[in-house]
Amino acid sequence: MIDLLTFSKDRALQMDLLLQSMDKHCDNLFNDVAVLYTSSTPEFESGYEKLAKAWPDVRFIKETNFEEDTRKFLREASEIVCLLSDDCFFFRDVSAYQKQIIDTISREEILGFILGIGGDSRYSGTRRHKFRMPDFTKEDNVLIWDWQQADKGEFECAFMVCGCFYKRDDYLSYVDQVRFQNPNTFESVLQKTWQYSPRRVEVKKLCACLDEQKIVHSLNNRVQDIFRNKFGEVYPFSAKDMNEAYLSGKVVDLEALDFSEVDGLHKEIEFILRNEDE
Repeated sequence: MIDLLTFSKDRALQMDLLLQSMDKHCDNLFNDVAVLYTSSTPEFESGYEKLAKAWPDVRFIKETNFEEDTRKFLREASEIVCLLSDDCFFFRDVSAYQKQIIDTISREEILGFILGIGGDSRYSGTRRHKFRMPDFTKEDNVLIWDWQQADKGEFECAFMVCGCFYKRDDYLSYVDQVRFQNPNTFESVLQKTWQYSPRRVEVKKLCACLDEQKIVHSLNNRVQDIFRNKFGEVYPFSAKDMNEAYLSGKVVDLEALDFSEVDGLHKEIEFILRNEDE
Protein backbone atom coordinates (compact mmCIF):
# COMPACT_ATOMS: atom_id res chain seq x y z
CA MET A 1 0.00 0.00 0.00
CA ILE A 2 3.04 2.30 0.43
CA ASP A 3 5.53 2.86 -2.40
CA LEU A 4 8.91 4.50 -1.76
CA LEU A 5 10.84 6.66 -4.22
CA THR A 6 14.42 7.60 -3.35
CA PHE A 7 16.47 10.12 -5.31
CA SER A 8 20.20 9.43 -5.70
CA LYS A 9 23.19 10.94 -7.47
CA ASP A 10 26.82 9.75 -7.26
CA ARG A 11 26.25 8.17 -3.85
CA ALA A 12 25.99 4.40 -4.21
CA LEU A 13 27.65 3.79 -0.83
CA GLN A 14 25.26 6.13 0.98
CA MET A 15 22.36 4.56 -0.89
CA ASP A 16 23.60 1.18 0.35
CA LEU A 17 23.50 2.55 3.90
CA LEU A 18 19.91 3.68 3.42
CA LEU A 19 18.95 0.23 2.11
CA GLN A 20 20.77 -1.44 5.01
CA SER A 21 18.83 0.72 7.45
CA MET A 22 15.53 -0.11 5.75
CA ASP A 23 16.36 -3.81 5.87
CA LYS A 24 16.89 -3.50 9.62
CA HIS A 25 14.18 -1.01 10.62
CA CYS A 26 11.39 -1.11 7.99
CA ASP A 27 10.29 -4.73 7.70
CA ASN A 28 7.35 -4.92 5.24
CA LEU A 29 6.70 -1.16 5.47
CA PHE A 30 7.03 -0.55 1.72
CA ASN A 31 5.40 -2.41 -1.13
CA ASP A 32 7.68 -1.09 -3.88
CA VAL A 33 11.13 0.43 -3.32
CA ALA A 34 12.47 2.42 -6.28
CA VAL A 35 15.72 4.36 -6.65
CA LEU A 36 15.73 7.07 -9.30
CA TYR A 37 19.43 7.66 -9.86
CA THR A 38 21.92 9.50 -12.03
CA SER A 39 25.71 9.41 -12.21
CA SER A 40 28.17 12.03 -13.41
CA THR A 41 31.08 9.71 -14.32
CA PRO A 42 31.59 6.09 -15.37
CA GLU A 43 33.06 5.38 -11.92
CA PHE A 44 29.89 6.55 -10.19
CA GLU A 45 27.84 4.51 -12.68
CA SER A 46 29.88 1.45 -11.71
CA GLY A 47 28.86 2.08 -8.12
CA TYR A 48 25.17 1.84 -9.03
CA GLU A 49 25.75 -1.27 -11.14
CA LYS A 50 27.28 -2.92 -8.09
CA LEU A 51 24.49 -1.62 -5.86
CA ALA A 52 21.77 -3.04 -8.11
CA LYS A 53 23.38 -6.47 -7.93
CA ALA A 54 23.65 -6.26 -4.13
CA TRP A 55 19.96 -5.33 -3.74
CA PRO A 56 18.02 -7.33 -6.38
CA ASP A 57 14.62 -6.66 -4.77
CA VAL A 58 15.02 -2.89 -5.24
CA ARG A 59 13.92 -1.28 -8.51
CA PHE A 60 16.67 0.94 -9.94
CA ILE A 61 15.48 3.54 -12.46
CA LYS A 62 18.18 5.25 -14.53
CA GLU A 63 17.20 8.90 -14.81
CA THR A 64 16.42 10.09 -18.34
CA ASN A 65 14.32 13.17 -17.54
CA PHE A 66 13.97 13.79 -13.83
CA GLU A 67 10.59 15.51 -13.96
CA GLU A 68 9.03 12.96 -16.30
CA ASP A 69 10.54 10.02 -14.40
CA THR A 70 9.23 11.36 -11.07
CA ARG A 71 5.74 12.05 -12.42
CA LYS A 72 5.59 8.57 -13.97
CA PHE A 73 6.44 6.93 -10.64
CA LEU A 74 3.85 8.98 -8.78
CA ARG A 75 1.11 8.32 -11.32
CA GLU A 76 1.71 4.55 -11.15
CA ALA A 77 2.29 4.32 -7.38
CA SER A 78 0.07 2.81 -4.70
CA GLU A 79 -2.36 4.86 -2.61
CA ILE A 80 0.41 6.18 -0.37
CA VAL A 81 3.85 7.41 -1.47
CA CYS A 82 6.98 8.17 0.52
CA LEU A 83 9.89 10.31 -0.68
CA LEU A 84 13.53 10.06 0.45
CA SER A 85 16.97 11.26 -0.60
CA ASP A 86 20.08 9.10 -0.53
CA ASP A 87 21.74 11.07 2.28
CA CYS A 88 19.01 10.00 4.72
CA PHE A 89 18.73 6.74 6.61
CA PHE A 90 16.68 5.11 9.36
CA PHE A 91 18.23 4.80 12.80
CA ARG A 92 15.21 3.50 14.75
CA ASP A 93 12.62 0.83 14.08
CA VAL A 94 9.57 1.81 12.02
CA SER A 95 8.03 -1.54 11.10
CA ALA A 96 5.92 -1.63 14.27
CA TYR A 97 4.17 1.62 13.23
CA GLN A 98 2.96 0.64 9.77
CA LYS A 99 -0.73 0.56 10.71
CA GLN A 100 -0.54 3.89 12.54
CA ILE A 101 1.18 5.54 9.58
CA ILE A 102 -1.35 4.18 7.08
CA ASP A 103 -4.38 4.96 9.26
CA THR A 104 -3.18 8.50 9.97
CA ILE A 105 -2.11 9.52 6.47
CA SER A 106 -5.33 8.05 5.05
CA ARG A 107 -7.38 10.62 6.97
CA GLU A 108 -8.76 13.33 4.71
CA GLU A 109 -7.53 16.23 6.86
CA ILE A 110 -3.90 15.03 7.10
CA LEU A 111 -1.43 16.31 4.50
CA GLY A 112 1.76 14.43 5.39
CA PHE A 113 3.31 11.99 7.84
CA ILE A 114 6.97 12.82 8.47
CA LEU A 115 9.49 10.35 9.95
CA GLY A 116 12.41 12.79 9.83
CA ILE A 117 11.08 14.71 12.82
CA GLY A 118 9.42 13.58 16.03
CA GLY A 119 8.42 14.59 19.51
CA ASP A 120 12.08 14.36 20.55
CA SER A 121 13.37 16.63 17.72
CA ARG A 122 14.63 19.81 19.31
CA TYR A 123 16.99 21.50 16.86
CA SER A 124 16.50 22.85 13.34
CA GLY A 125 19.58 22.24 11.23
CA THR A 126 18.29 24.54 8.50
CA ARG A 127 17.49 27.48 10.79
CA ARG A 128 20.27 26.79 13.31
CA HIS A 129 18.10 27.23 16.37
CA LYS A 130 16.12 25.24 18.90
CA PHE A 131 12.47 24.73 18.05
CA ARG A 132 9.55 26.23 19.84
CA MET A 133 7.63 22.97 19.70
CA PRO A 134 4.20 22.94 18.02
CA ASP A 135 0.98 22.47 19.94
CA PHE A 136 0.56 18.75 19.38
CA THR A 137 -2.54 16.62 19.55
CA LYS A 138 -1.35 13.19 20.69
CA GLU A 139 -3.02 9.97 19.61
CA ASP A 140 -1.06 7.03 21.03
CA ASN A 141 2.45 7.35 19.49
CA VAL A 142 1.27 9.80 16.81
CA LEU A 143 1.62 13.58 17.12
CA ILE A 144 -0.51 15.87 14.95
CA TRP A 145 0.03 19.60 14.49
CA ASP A 146 -0.84 22.59 12.29
CA TRP A 147 2.28 23.13 10.17
CA GLN A 148 1.11 26.61 9.15
CA GLN A 149 1.33 27.72 12.80
CA ALA A 150 4.68 26.04 13.53
CA ASP A 151 7.97 27.72 14.42
CA LYS A 152 10.51 28.31 11.65
CA GLY A 153 12.24 25.08 10.73
CA GLU A 154 11.33 21.50 9.91
CA PHE A 155 7.94 21.49 11.68
CA GLU A 156 6.75 24.15 9.22
CA CYS A 157 8.06 22.17 6.22
CA ALA A 158 5.12 20.17 4.95
CA PHE A 159 6.89 19.34 1.68
CA MET A 160 10.22 17.59 2.21
CA VAL A 161 12.09 14.66 0.69
CA CYS A 162 13.12 13.23 4.04
CA GLY A 163 10.83 10.32 4.78
CA CYS A 164 7.54 12.09 4.14
CA PHE A 165 4.40 10.08 3.38
CA TYR A 166 1.51 11.48 1.33
CA LYS A 167 -1.72 10.27 -0.17
CA ARG A 168 -0.72 9.81 -3.81
CA ASP A 169 -3.64 11.73 -5.33
CA ASP A 170 -3.30 14.59 -2.84
CA TYR A 171 0.40 14.86 -3.52
CA LEU A 172 -0.07 14.80 -7.27
CA SER A 173 -2.55 17.66 -7.01
CA TYR A 174 0.31 19.84 -5.69
CA VAL A 175 3.09 18.38 -7.85
CA ASP A 176 1.06 18.78 -11.05
CA GLN A 177 1.09 22.56 -10.62
CA VAL A 178 4.87 22.99 -10.52
CA ARG A 179 7.88 22.39 -12.79
CA PHE A 180 11.26 21.06 -11.66
CA GLN A 181 14.56 19.71 -12.99
CA ASN A 182 16.16 17.71 -10.15
CA PRO A 183 15.53 16.69 -6.50
CA ASN A 184 16.65 20.04 -5.14
CA THR A 185 14.43 22.16 -7.35
CA PHE A 186 11.62 19.62 -6.81
CA GLU A 187 11.63 20.19 -3.05
CA SER A 188 12.33 23.91 -3.38
CA VAL A 189 9.56 24.71 -5.86
CA LEU A 190 6.98 22.78 -3.82
CA GLN A 191 7.95 24.78 -0.74
CA LYS A 192 7.99 28.12 -2.55
CA THR A 193 4.65 27.44 -4.24
CA TRP A 194 2.74 25.95 -1.32
CA GLN A 195 4.53 26.77 1.97
CA TYR A 196 5.94 30.23 1.55
CA SER A 197 3.32 31.95 -0.59
CA PRO A 198 -0.29 33.11 -0.26
CA ARG A 199 -1.32 29.78 -1.78
CA ARG A 200 -0.58 28.07 1.54
CA VAL A 201 -4.25 28.67 2.42
CA GLU A 202 -5.11 26.10 -0.27
CA VAL A 203 -3.05 23.38 1.47
CA LYS A 204 -4.27 21.02 4.20
CA LYS A 205 -3.02 22.30 7.53
CA LEU A 206 -2.30 19.14 9.50
CA CYS A 207 0.82 17.00 9.51
CA ALA A 208 1.77 14.05 11.70
CA CYS A 209 4.89 12.39 13.07
CA LEU A 210 5.78 9.81 15.73
CA ASP A 211 6.84 10.61 19.26
CA GLU A 212 10.39 9.63 18.26
CA GLN A 213 12.29 10.76 15.18
CA LYS A 214 13.14 7.77 12.96
CA ILE A 215 15.28 9.20 10.13
CA VAL A 216 18.43 11.33 10.17
CA HIS A 217 19.68 13.41 7.24
CA SER A 218 23.49 13.37 7.36
CA LEU A 219 25.02 16.20 5.31
CA ASN A 220 28.52 14.74 4.86
CA ASN A 221 28.89 15.83 1.24
CA ARG A 222 27.12 17.71 -1.53
CA VAL A 223 26.59 16.48 -5.09
CA GLN A 224 24.94 19.58 -6.59
CA ASP A 225 25.79 23.28 -6.88
CA ILE A 226 22.31 24.72 -7.42
CA PHE A 227 21.90 25.42 -3.71
CA ARG A 228 24.92 26.20 -1.55
CA ASN A 229 23.86 23.96 1.32
CA LYS A 230 26.37 23.54 4.12
CA PHE A 231 27.96 20.11 4.31
CA GLY A 232 30.89 18.26 5.84
CA GLU A 233 31.32 20.72 8.70
CA VAL A 234 31.95 17.92 11.23
CA TYR A 235 32.44 14.68 9.29
CA PRO A 236 33.35 15.37 5.64
CA PHE A 237 33.28 12.34 3.35
CA SER A 238 33.50 13.22 -0.34
CA ALA A 239 31.25 11.39 -2.78
CA LYS A 240 34.33 10.42 -4.82
CA ASP A 241 36.15 8.88 -1.85
CA MET A 242 33.04 7.05 -0.71
CA ASN A 243 32.41 5.65 -4.19
CA GLU A 244 36.01 4.44 -4.40
CA ALA A 245 35.60 2.78 -1.01
CA TYR A 246 32.40 1.07 -2.16
CA LEU A 247 33.99 -0.22 -5.36
CA SER A 248 36.92 -1.56 -3.32
CA GLY A 249 34.59 -3.66 -1.17
CA LYS A 250 33.71 -1.34 1.71
CA VAL A 251 30.28 -0.44 3.10
CA VAL A 252 29.16 1.74 6.00
CA ASP A 253 28.92 -0.23 9.23
CA LEU A 254 25.39 0.65 10.35
CA GLU A 255 25.80 -1.13 13.68
CA ALA A 256 28.87 0.96 14.58
CA LEU A 257 27.29 4.40 14.04
CA ASP A 258 26.65 6.76 16.94
CA PHE A 259 23.20 8.42 17.07
CA SER A 260 23.45 9.77 20.62
CA GLU A 261 23.73 13.39 19.44
CA VAL A 262 20.80 13.31 17.00
CA ASP A 263 18.38 16.05 18.09
CA GLY A 264 16.79 16.94 14.76
CA LEU A 265 16.52 15.94 11.13
CA HIS A 266 19.83 17.39 9.89
CA LYS A 267 22.77 15.94 11.85
CA GLU A 268 26.11 14.83 10.47
CA ILE A 269 27.03 11.27 11.41
CA GLU A 270 30.57 9.90 11.39
CA PHE A 271 30.61 7.06 8.90
CA ILE A 272 32.55 3.95 9.93
CA LEU A 273 33.40 1.53 7.15
CA ARG A 274 33.78 -2.25 7.16
CA ASN A 275 34.51 -4.90 4.58
CA GLU A 276 31.25 -5.87 2.90
CA ASP A 277 31.85 -9.59 3.46
CA GLU A 278 32.31 -9.25 7.24
